Amino acid sequence: VPSPPHIKSTRHRHEYSERGEEGKKRRKEKRENKGCAKKGRGENKEEEKMRIISSVRTAPILLSSRLPFLTSRWQRSFSSSIPALSSPSSSAVMADFRSDTVTVPSVEMRKAMAEAKVGDDVMVEDPTTIELEEKVAHLAGKEKGLYVPSGTMGNLICVGVHCRQSDEVIVGSESHLLWYEQVGISAVWGASMRVVKNTEKGELDMNEVRSSIRQVKEKDGSFSLDVHYPRTACIAVENTHNRHHCA
Repeated sequence: VPSPPHIKSTRHRHEYSERGEEGKKRRKEKRENKGCAKKGRGENKEEEKMRIISSVRTAPILLSSRLPFLTSRWQRSFSSSIPALSSPSSSAVMADFRSDTVTVPSVEMRKAMAEAKVGDDVMVEDPTTIELEEKVAHLAGKEKGLYVPSGTMGNLICVGVHCRQSDEVIVGSESHLLWYEQVGISAVWGASMRVVKNTEKGELDMNEVRSSIRQVKEKDGSFSLDVHYPRTACIAVENTHNRHHCA
């Protein structure tokens, strides 16, 4: 029997011949088999995810060393999948050191924020902010403390306190000031940076720091500033160190 004119390929002829009850049954089986295959692939991904999570549970490593191998979707759900991070009652201990920004407030912290005494901070009338600044000043051994909303703003203010326009700041090669603050100290204060190599622990070699200070040794052993050099006004020491896993 010749095929209808609109049936042009072997595959189409085969499907055309299966339009009866038997054909419907075969097509249903094909769809079910295809669905099982897709489900199997999904289960394999979940099994791989759980394998990685299980290895993290039992190994004393930082999450940051595992995360490059995960997709962004996995990263978003990673912490909630680990009992040590999602369940306070878990005996396992795991800390996420990717950044201080991944931390989230606990129920007790949210309650403390909701019940905190507040006021006008511009008028120095916010009791909670005043208490925080006084406590930090005491811990740091300083006269006063100042609360700012971000670490970048804190760094910018500190450099501005110590530097004049055209002054120089000695920074580590892996420092936050150099990598993640859009060269704000130059844009805002007109200060430049002189880079000293960080060690593997994020430390600075003091001999290299000394040799980087802009000064000229005179014949009598004293030091003076060459008029062609910028003045070394500040040395930035990062602690803990962002690019060295909080070293």
